[in-house]
Amino acid sequence: MYNYSFIIPHKNCPKLLTHCVNSIPERDDVQIIVVDDNSDADKKPSIDRKGVEIILLDAEHSKGAGRARNVGLEHAKGKWLLFADADDYYNKDFLSILDLYINSSYDVIYFNFLYKDGKTGQNLKPLNFQKYFEDYDGSKYAQDQIKFLHNVPWTKMVSHEYIKKNNIFFEETINGNDIFFSIMVGYYTNNIAVEKAPIYVYLRNQNSILTTKENSKSALCRLIHLIKKNYFYDFIGHKEWKKNVSRRILIKIFSLGFPFVYDLVKNSRNMYQSRKEWVSMFYIL
Repeated sequence: MYNYSFIIPHKNCPKLLTHCVNSIPERDDVQIIVVDDNSDADKKPSIDRKGVEIILLDAEHSKGAGRARNVGLEHAKGKWLLFADADDYYNKDFLSILDLYINSSYDVIYFNFLYKDGKTGQNLKPLNFQKYFEDYDGSKYAQDQIKFLHNVPWTKMVSHEYIKKNNIFFEETINGNDIFFSIMVGYYTNNIAVEKAPIYVYLRNQNSILTTKENSKSALCRLIHLIKKNYFYDFIGHKEWKKNVSRRILIKIFSLGFPFVYDLVKNSRNMYQSRKEWVSMFYIL
């Protein structure tokens, strides 16, 4: 039986993927699932190691990291689920820390990370949500910050049973597929542990979300996620976390121009309909 299932979506970065996989100890209780999202023929993963399963998605079934992660969920067999990006890696001896939680009854273990430059390996200025780990004091407000204000999957180890029980999955969108997965992972439980030790190493690489130039369609997708999060924060009583949507729209109009305005107007009806669906969904939770 596997104690851990690591799910790693991959596209066109086999060398970085190999480094990521090699940062995970080779143990009989470790399952690694690499889901290749229709990489170029010469950039598909090739890893010859026990416990590593590689799933290749063709162009017909390729829908980004969200689809790849969902496919990984379908194949996971471990007691605990962890999620990594192919261009990141885990800190040395990290499993010795996570092993402390193998037989715990927690639903989610949240853990800290390091933020480094992908070329130089130097530590970078901490991201805003790292302070939630550093300042964590166990209070209800601190728990809510950990659960709802950092919307990435790679800072958490989640009980597989808990995921299945609550039917939590990734959205298959062009970006932000992990936002509401992360929020829903936190929503259904207060049975969490927070590990302040840096388990994961997040790299700023050339093709990362933080460095990739945005286009109008990806900007619109981010705007929709922002609006949806605002409704959710309203619902859970944290209006102070809401972002100014009008200001964000004006910024995107200024930076992206007519293509963004066109996509915004074209999708306004769908966004209005989605608004009603989000409100209904949150108040059914």
